[in-house]
Amino acid sequence: MSDTDTLKPLRQFHAFTETLLELARANEWQAFEEKAAERERLIDAINDNQFLIEVAEAGLADSMRAEIAEIQTLNDEITELAEATKADIAAQLKQQNHQDKAIKAYKP
Repeated sequence: MSDTDTLKPLRQFHAFTETLLELARANEWQAFEEKAAERERLIDAINDNQFLIEVAEAGLADSMRAEIAEIQTLNDEITELAEATKADIAAQLKQQNHQDKAIKAYKP
């Protein structure tokens, strides 16, 4: 089995994470949720004991660590984008609430 074949589940997870980052950058949160659910199904393959044994036996632990570090970097950026979007939505809601209160104050 080649290195590419051995690490395929992790590389698929990495590709899904890159797609999620692109969706987050585009503020496509509905599509993001759907793709995230698909990505979650890949976690079982990555956590599978047989997969981990194959990686170790193939001497690919360092490659796996590097791949996981890249995925974590992508996840960190996704988290930052999500937090920024959350803050924007909160600010918009706060503004809307102020406007609603102002309108009510001037209604006869």
